[in-house]
Amino acid sequence: MKRILLFFVFAFVALTVVSAQSARIVTDIIESEHISYSQAAYLCALQSEIASEDISLEDVHSKIQNEFYGSERYRATDELNYSNAAYLLAKTYNVKKSLLYIIVPSPRYAFKMLQSEGIIDVSKDPLQKVSGHDFLFMFSNCMDKYGE
Repeated sequence: MKRILLFFVFAFVALTVVSAQSARIVTDIIESEHISYSQAAYLCALQSEIASEDISLEDVHSKIQNEFYGSERYRATDELNYSNAAYLLAKTYNVKKSLLYIIVPSPRYAFKMLQSEGIIDVSKDPLQKVSGHDFLFMFSNCMDKYGE
């Protein structure tokens, strides 16, 4: 019962945090066992004000791909892992707290930085796939910690 209540409280907080996007996409994210690059990119693009809520997942993925990842290429439907999720979040919130991340901004150092900040659980592996619920949890923690 406590777990269900916590899930609904978290879902409510996440929905208020990302209130601009359509409910269908947020529902898909919450229900997904593994979040895709395009779903994560959608939330990050809205938060960064790179895109508006009426953009398609494929279009927003292309924008984020070019602006955040540069020459590294991922398909929109690929499942997101924790290191790339951390990199997206670090870019979205312009987090620059780790010396190694400042020198070499990469998914590996973003993951370690967010793990040390308590955003990502220390038991998570960088190559482990992220669930939609976990990504929204990390997303809202970043918003609380690093602000808009």
